[in-house]
Amino acid sequence: MSFSKGIHFCIGASLGRQEAQEAFALLATQYPPLAPAASLDELEWQDSLPHRGLKALPVRWASLR
Repeated sequence: MSFSKGIHFCIGASLGRQEAQEAFALLATQYPPLAPAASLDELEWQDSLPHRGLKALPVRWASLR
C-alpha cells in the first residue's frame, strides 16, 4: 500500500500511518505470543520509487510456557 508522491500524494497519509502505528502497537500488547518469525536481516524489502516497505512480515504464535 502506498500514499503516492508529488501532486498525487494522499491527503490522509499521515492519518493512515498513525492508525497503522496504533494498530501494530495494540496487536503487540493484546497478543504477546505473536512474534516475528524472521530476523531483521532475513526480511525482504520492496524498494521501488512509489512503494517502500516489507514484501512480507512472517509472524509466529509463540508458546506462553
